[in-house]
Amino acid sequence: MRAAETSGTATWHGERVGALCRIRPAWGIMAGFCDEETPMTGKKTNTTALIFLAAIVILLTRLPFIQNGYGSDSDAWRVANTARFIATTGEYTASRLPGYPLQELFYSLLWRWGGRAAAFNVTTALLSVLCFVFVSLYLVRLRSRDWLLASVTIALTPVIFIHSTDAMDYLWALAFVWGCFYFILKDWLWISGVCLGLAIGCRMTSGAMLIPAGLMLVHQAGRLDARRLMKLLLPALVIGAGAYAPVVLRYGLSFARFVDAYPSILKVIYEATYGAWGVPGSLAIAVAGIALLLQRGRGQTMPVQADRLLVIAWLAGLLLYVIAFLRLPHDAGYLIPAVPFVILLLGRLLDRRIFVGVCLAIILSSLVLSVEKTDVYLSGPVLRDAEMRRDVDAMVLNLLADQPDEKRVVVTGWYQPMIEAYRGTDQGGSTEYVSLLNAARLQDYRNRGFEIYYLPEVREYNLQVNRVDLAKEGGKPLRVPAGSR
Repeated sequence: MRAAETSGTATWHGERVGALCRIRPAWGIMAGFCDEETPMTGKKTNTTALIFLAAIVILLTRLPFIQNGYGSDSDAWRVANTARFIATTGEYTASRLPGYPLQELFYSLLWRWGGRAAAFNVTTALLSVLCFVFVSLYLVRLRSRDWLLASVTIALTPVIFIHSTDAMDYLWALAFVWGCFYFILKDWLWISGVCLGLAIGCRMTSGAMLIPAGLMLVHQAGRLDARRLMKLLLPALVIGAGAYAPVVLRYGLSFARFVDAYPSILKVIYEATYGAWGVPGSLAIAVAGIALLLQRGRGQTMPVQADRLLVIAWLAGLLLYVIAFLRLPHDAGYLIPAVPFVILLLGRLLDRRIFVGVCLAIILSSLVLSVEKTDVYLSGPVLRDAEMRRDVDAMVLNLLADQPDEKRVVVTGWYQPMIEAYRGTDQGGSTEYVSLLNAARLQDYRNRGFEIYYLPEVREYNLQVNRVDLAKEGGKPLRVPAGSR
């Protein structure tokens, strides 16, 4: 099955490679994955070597950013606290529902072996590299002309770059999802199912990828084959369900039911644009959308019939994650699984010159221009995130070092997981720390003779959640310097 392309107008070559990849033992297991002619040129090159070298470069981009705690997202610190709890008690608890059991359990082992923030973050960085490798192999298998540019763009998209250096689960799940997709093209369906099961065990929403995986399976075989489909489904469902057994035992079947306040429309737009793509990247995506509309009007680069099912699979994956994000759009990280589908679709549909420009703009976004509320910075989101991690880490340590004689309770909001991570089981001192205070708990602390303090940025958060204005209730703002540790 061959997808004819008009020269210069399409990026992806849709022909499936029929020959098995030649194996070169010097490159270890990667050599068994792919060593083919460079797509669209006919020249023999060692693609495996190029992927290997690019993977090393991607890893090197991560290493300068793995210090200063578990990440800027408080959920990453919840993961660390959960790992400590599991390691020290032998009991499972979720860092937050619906649970992310495979990652939480693995980190508990890492904690028991002495691993802390740097070890946690390096693990995520390595999995982000594995994701890069799988996406690269997937695109080479499809004979993509710009497989390296597309793969690097995905790896260096701001939201992916940032969460490749923290203790969050996004890149864990994404790596296994793209392992699933790649092994479908290799026709290693049992392994593909195992990868999808691992992805589900890391992040439950990965189960939605059964739909695009099934479409890719039909595209690969040319028809729907129930036996082949079961080879994918069985290991995926068994491993995914097994991973959530400790969650069900701890929380029952209600673990998947949780609610949270819906953010403002401006917050949703911010997370879906700048939060995911950065400033140049968001502008480039907007330009790409306009270009697609203009091209559609002229009928230039829409998918040909032979590729249509594969494009539908990518569209399905994108729409599923966009729907999931819109259901609870609190964090740009929720869009991480959608990023590869966006890049693949743009590569398949855009004029190649525009696609290259879009990719370069997205790569640049990680390092140039940041927007935070009313402030604009020349440095990009990745650099700003690193600065914020350093400042917040120092602020929390300075807060814990300040232990006056008076009995006081400090309302810390989203800093609470960081405080718990540093304090551990040591609950000594005259100061107590709480995430939020409702009216009843505030009055209880008063009755016990505690002075009420709060971090200034937490006042509005407490008012929004508990309808208690800490300042009007006699609380005092506590300003903590974010100086050197």
